[in-house]
Amino acid sequence: MYFSSKKKGGFDSSDGNDEDGYGDDIYAVVKTSTGWGVPSTLPEPINTYGNDGTATFSGDGQIMAYVGCGRDEGIGSCDLYIAELEGNTWTRPTNMGDMVNHEDWDSQPAMTADGNTILFVSDREGGYGEVDIWMTKKNKFGQWGVAVNLGEVINTPFDEYSPFLSPDGKTLYFSSEGHPGFGGSDIFKSTFSEGKWTEPVNLGAPLNTSGDDRFFTIGGSGEIGYFASDREGGYGSLDIYSIEIPEEMRPQPTVVVSGVVTNAKTKDPIGAWVLIEDINTGEMISVNKSNEETGQYLVVLPAGRNYSVSANKEAFFFYSQLFEVPKTSQYQEITKNIELKPIEKGAKVVLNNIFFDTGKATLTSDSKLELNKAFDLMKQNPSMIIEVGGHTDNVGNDDYNMKLSHDRAKSVREYLVNAGINSERIQAKGYGETSPVATNDTEEGRAANRRTEFVILEF
Repeated sequence: MYFSSKKKGGFDSSDGNDEDGYGDDIYAVVKTSTGWGVPSTLPEPINTYGNDGTATFSGDGQIMAYVGCGRDEGIGSCDLYIAELEGNTWTRPTNMGDMVNHEDWDSQPAMTADGNTILFVSDREGGYGEVDIWMTKKNKFGQWGVAVNLGEVINTPFDEYSPFLSPDGKTLYFSSEGHPGFGGSDIFKSTFSEGKWTEPVNLGAPLNTSGDDRFFTIGGSGEIGYFASDREGGYGSLDIYSIEIPEEMRPQPTVVVSGVVTNAKTKDPIGAWVLIEDINTGEMISVNKSNEETGQYLVVLPAGRNYSVSANKEAFFFYSQLFEVPKTSQYQEITKNIELKPIEKGAKVVLNNIFFDTGKATLTSDSKLELNKAFDLMKQNPSMIIEVGGHTDNVGNDDYNMKLSHDRAKSVREYLVNAGINSERIQAKGYGETSPVATNDTEEGRAANRRTEFVILEF
């Protein structure tokens, strides 16, 4: 867990209040089987002799946004900064610039799991109250867009604080002094539905009290929330609490896929691009990168869509996997280690997301993402000559399966040739049921045997 705590002598980045003479540093603490450990400050260049606080992270932990105050390059009194984890070291933070930051006070960022959206609070002009919640999105070029106000359904003539957008990308939690509540500031929930935010709902007692309750975040499962409160019985002004969240107040379920990306030949971890795409629409959901030193990656898949999760790196074959996450899914964590095979003569890989109509050689529309990746690979490697191999399970007679596998391999070849790859660079061959990679005694095994393979003949 990462949290902010005040140190003597400085400006409070969380609320712009310098009356008590304390500023902020960012701390990390690890939970073990025996409880929470001893907090430690994040090293430079994240924490400085200035004031740093309210850190937020992308779902994979590789991108951090946080607040730095009173800096020479600052635009306002407190600005938002971005840093990235390279191996085990954070890059030097960069100011998010005047498209996001304002000459007034900006603070309390909350980054979405995909790293593409940041909510934050600001007391700039143009809002509905003194402190409002604002939002900025990253465009397709990786640049942060102009900050926009979240609107009057969320913001009131009073102060709103500490937004948090859950991993489902739709459920917003925030604190407000303007919506009806129990005390100074209460925690509320709103959902983005049909292009607008729903009327905020108070999370109620015992989470909210007659005092100030702020900085709510929720774990991946949606069951446990963490927040800060100045209620009686604490150790200081604002203390950190945890609470079990009622079913009706939880966000939509998500599936977390994580693992390690390695070189299939050397077993060394590698930093590869990990892409999440909607397999039905082709929409790019997010672009992540596995850690350069550990190879670790993590992606969050909100319920209600079918995804292609793929990994690629220059000089390696790409890898992709289909994940179906229906709206009725429950929270789950999936470990999927990925081995990327170097591009070299004799290398063989399975294209997991090539699909055909049952008993036919007709490619389905869901195959387009994978086929386009194969096209890009061959275009980037013009000396590559491949064999497309078609394989079936053992259902049906041998001759039928041999012909079906050959026709399916031809369909893949024709797609790539029609897309612009020289026909002399692609051979198609059917293997029928002769080369199984799993047992044909189970449905899972038969599904593994029904596959399309690429074999590099020349490179």
